[in-house]
Amino acid sequence: MLRMVPFVERNYNLVELGPRGTGKSHLFQQISPYAHLVSGGKATVARMFVNNANGQRGLVCQYDVVCFDVVSGVSFDQKDGVNIMKGYMESGEFSLGKESIRAEGSIVMVGDFFVDVEHQQRIGHLFSPMPIEMRDDTALMDRITRLGCT
Repeated sequence: MLRMVPFVERNYNLVELGPRGTGKSHLFQQISPYAHLVSGGKATVARMFVNNANGQRGLVCQYDVVCFDVVSGVSFDQKDGVNIMKGYMESGEFSLGKESIRAEGSIVMVGDFFVDVEHQQRIGHLFSPMPIEMRDDTALMDRITRLGCT
């Protein structure tokens, strides 16, 4: 049931880490036309938020849920992409250029543990599947509403 909360709660940020093959990304790809799965982890600020060249709103404005599949590969084309995402996760707004834009899309990040959860707790960081710039960013961790481990 926790997996479904981003569909009904605005700006609900979720990380789900667990074993491969448990349906983490499948749900966000198949359950609703109001969700978008970003595969491969490559994101651009223009695609996620707003394209300054033409003013087109990004995925967080177009969908109820934007899910990053295989969170270990998430990266932005601009250095401040993670900072823009953190600001959006905190307030539901982002500013690019002169305009402040409000959106309602939830951000979900899913990833795989390569060992069982109990072993992962003993040997290292529970967020180890995430990229270093996210895993070690305490401000980003503050913006994540829940952690679901399957």
